[in-house]
Amino acid sequence: MISPSPDAILDAALARAGSCHWENLRLADVAADLGCGLGDIHAHFRDKEALADAWWDRADAAMLATDPVVDDPSSRAETLVLAWLDTFASRRRTAREMLHVRLEPGHLHIQLPTLFRLSRTVQWLREAAGMHEGLPWRAIDETGMTLLFSTTVLRWLHDGNREAAQRMLRQGLQLRSQLPIPPAPNPRGRS
Repeated sequence: MISPSPDAILDAALARAGSCHWENLRLADVAADLGCGLGDIHAHFRDKEALADAWWDRADAAMLATDPVVDDPSSRAETLVLAWLDTFASRRRTAREMLHVRLEPGHLHIQLPTLFRLSRTVQWLREAAGMHEGLPWRAIDETGMTLLFSTTVLRWLHDGNREAAQRMLRQGLQLRSQLPIPPAPNPRGRS
């Protein structure tokens, strides 16, 4: 028997989670669905949270594979965030359940890595959108973009209204573009 690939395991877990709450997903059931043993799943994923991280990796990859055809960083960021959300669109309920489990009180071992993961996604978003402010503005902008990204995702996960989430995102990005944030100096001395 051939061990299933990480993608096959993730797809099977997402399919299984579609018929139950993410909290009730059991890796033994995923293994049975795939006709493999738990060891085959453990070879790729240390736990169920690693499956959630792999799904987030897919969203990050989809965002970074998107090539917005506009030069404006705000417009680029809007396109990139929507590409990220589209990764979860077919299984929005499961994505919402994953996030609720990660944010449950008392799960600091899951909450802190989720915050770091969110920060990493926003850093990649800013890089892909061409948001290259220097310190101290970079730190301020990164915080603002993290809040905007988070509220956009939460809005979309809550009601599934992509257009409403997009409007909220666009409004936040328009406010950002009106701030007097100077660009970072070019490290090569060119403008």
